[in-house]
Amino acid sequence: MLEKIAEINVENKFSGGSRNQYAHRQYGQNNQKKDENEHDSLSLSPAFKMAAKFHLNIKQITKEGVGKYFVKFELNEFQFEVNVDLNKLLQNRQLQLHSTKELVQDGERIQISFWINYSMDRIADDDSIILSTNALERFINKIIDLGTGSNLNIYSEASLESLTDGIEYQFNDELFNICSIAIKFLEKLHQEKISEKFGVKDEQERFFAIQLVKQNKI
Repeated sequence: MLEKIAEINVENKFSGGSRNQYAHRQYGQNNQKKDENEHDSLSLSPAFKMAAKFHLNIKQITKEGVGKYFVKFELNEFQFEVNVDLNKLLQNRQLQLHSTKELVQDGERIQISFWINYSMDRIADDDSIILSTNALERFINKIIDLGTGSNLNIYSEASLESLTDGIEYQFNDELFNICSIAIKFLEKLHQEKISEKFGVKDEQERFFAIQLVKQNKI
């Protein structure tokens, strides 16, 4: 029932009073479909209320099976994509995050994309989550400094690590909070307390591994 909920501006959707305004689905007009639409809107609303609280712009949700979701959202002009099987997530405790940012540099429009595997042994507590992209901006600037004359693909582990040199802790912390809020959004969609199965954030280190960085003209 959640397939392809696209282009949802969360902050604008809560200004009115209709309980069916949280998402747009292409259903028929018979009473059964209307009931399903209302039911889905009610179940989606806690997730979207949380997204609004943290100023996330939810662009797309696709449910691909029991516990399987694809979510695309925006934060501070960064676009993030998470494709996750919640059952497997509880087993391997790793979340893959795909992020892109489009910008104009020297008169050219470019898109920078990066893929990160993040170890989710713990989840941030709601009250401790502060979403920021300051370190991510510095990360993007380091990529830009490498040059935009041609397409750029970085696979080298040493080169990837150098992009976070000097910002490792802040970069790690920002990713941790972004991944945590993504999982908390998913658990509200799935209506199951996933975060309790991980445990709450403590002072243990969190780990990320950048897999690939790409820069292309668009």
